[in-house]
Amino acid sequence: ADNPEVINDTSVAQRLMASFSEDEGATWSKSKVLYEFPKERGMHWPVGPGFVDRQGTIHLFGLHYFGLGPQGFYDWDNCKSFVYHVMSDDGCQTWKPPVHCEFGYLYTGAVNGATQLASDRILVPLSYYSRRATGKHVCKASISDDGGKTWRPSQGECVVDTGGHLLEGGAIEPACIQLGDGQVWMLMRTQGGYLYESFSSDDGETWSEPVPSRFVSSNSPAALLRLRDGRLVLVWNNCMSPYDEGGIMTSYARYILAMAISEDEGKSWHGYREFARVHG
Repeated sequence: ADNPEVINDTSVAQRLMASFSEDEGATWSKSKVLYEFPKERGMHWPVGPGFVDRQGTIHLFGLHYFGLGPQGFYDWDNCKSFVYHVMSDDGCQTWKPPVHCEFGYLYTGAVNGATQLASDRILVPLSYYSRRATGKHVCKASISDDGGKTWRPSQGECVVDTGGHLLEGGAIEPACIQLGDGQVWMLMRTQGGYLYESFSSDDGETWSEPVPSRFVSSNSPAALLRLRDGRLVLVWNNCMSPYDEGGIMTSYARYILAMAISEDEGKSWHGYREFARVHG
């Protein structure tokens, strides 16, 4: 693992490893192989989020990363990264073959979450790399209505264009959660000094016009979680650096990780506690 040539050797079968805890994270088992991805030379299988659905099936998501063309991200037609999905309905003993979660485009940079809605629809929010001159990334979702067997793109999408032309401009790396009234809430990483938000009243099919949320943030993603008692938890980078590009905020400050809790479906928040800080 200390040899980068071995780490990046895609001719070696890539494996999904896991450790388990039976005491709420105090101690952990030795890691073991859960899944071995198909060996396809020149392709990586980075693993992202996962969850267990109401039927007890384990779902895991990640990127099927093919790499970039000779000109990197500016070689648009050869810039490819697809979302994949694998699932197990017998406690990780066996796994279905990986399938692509279709989102209608060639490249997404990250998958930060996936959720099962009250309708049993599975929603994977993501951002795709577009041909736009500014605000290059656009948020939408990949949707499955059959438990993860097949996937399709959402009809609607979210564009945030603060004018920045940088590669990581636009609406990036969204996080979603369903609220008590049935709406799906999306928070997006942007360059505007805030996380932007959008809402869907049709299970992620279409989305409202994105607007700045109340949460100050650098150009970095957030994470949303519903606790067992029903409260919502938000984790994000509640910090900014003074750098901007021609008046467009491009701060990548990630020194302060904060957490806030809502007991009323996101109408109000309390805590705003700093729980991690990077010094350097």
